[in-house]
Amino acid sequence: MIIGGLGSLWGTLAGGIVLGLAQAIGGRINPEWQILAGHLAFLAVLMVRPRGLFPARRT
Repeated sequence: MIIGGLGSLWGTLAGGIVLGLAQAIGGRINPEWQILAGHLAFLAVLMVRPRGLFPARRT
């Protein structure tokens, strides 16, 4: 939910997909890297887009 952006349903879905793909790719490279890849994806997204992939619009 944090990766996608708080208050955004589509952001939550996209964040889950990004996290799942990162862990799957990390697990293919080395099974011990599965969790590490997820954490690195989480940090990378928050460094590039601190408010998440699809932040809720302010009104």
